[in-house]
Amino acid sequence: MGLGLLAGMALTIGGLAISFFVAFAGFVLVLVMAVLLESELRLLGRDRLGQLPISAWLSGGRRPDAQSDSVDDH
Repeated sequence: MGLGLLAGMALTIGGLAISFFVAFAGFVLVLVMAVLLESELRLLGRDRLGQLPISAWLSGGRRPDAQSDSVDDH
C-alpha cells in the first residue's frame, strides 16, 4: 500500500506536466490508497487490543510502578 501511495504521488506530480486529468487520477489513487491503509491500520490496532490481557484493560493501561506522582509525603 505504501508503494501505491508513492506511485499515486508520482503520477500526480508527473501528471501536472501532462494533463490536469492525469494529475487528478493520481490524486484519486493517493486518496484511495490512504483510505485502504487507514482501514488496515485500524484492523491491526483492534487485533492488538484484543490480545492484551484483562489486567491491562482493568488498570487502564497503566503500569503498577507508574502510580500517581502527585502525592507527596513530606
